[in-house]
Amino acid sequence: MGELVLSNHSLLKDLTIAGNNIGRKLMKKIDVEKREDKGSIIIIVATDIPLSARQIRRICRRAAVGLSRTGSYMGHGSGDIVVGFSTGNVINHEGSNDIIAIKV
Repeated sequence: MGELVLSNHSLLKDLTIAGNNIGRKLMKKIDVEKREDKGSIIIIVATDIPLSARQIRRICRRAAVGLSRTGSYMGHGSGDIVVGFSTGNVINHEGSNDIIAIKV
């Protein structure tokens, strides 16, 4: 499973990489201006685990929880989008079968 995140807003003081808060260290070295809450977040969740649409939806609903670990956040009024897909089942669209077996 992998995620690709485009975050247009975050708090530098909360930037955490591999469990280390480096945002506060960076703030001591550079001048940071206050910003208002604006922007949006786009998250793409991809997996090769064979999942149903319901299971992918559940994962997508929880995908934004990890944003706080990197110093970003979901703000009021921002247009946040999460898209998820699985490549676990290959469906032959040119096949003649009326019933298709999938793994979930």
